Amino acid sequence: MGTQVLGATFSGSDLSGGEFSTFDWQAANFAHCDLTNSELGDLDIRGVDLQGVKLDNYQASLLMERLGIAVIG
Repeated sequence: MGTQVLGATFSGSDLSGGEFSTFDWQAANFAHCDLTNSELGDLDIRGVDLQGVKLDNYQASLLMERLGIAVIG
């Protein structure tokens, strides 16, 4: 069982370098957070509002690949 964050608001928070491998991304608000260098676990971007979120290149590529988008370069 992961961290319980139901209804929490992390909007605008610096969560860079965090460990979110066992985490319910749909339970809280992460808009405008800095998630760079974080372990995003099983984040499915189709069900989470990531408006304004900061990601590094590796994270963005990984999330796009989960959608079936091939990232080249």
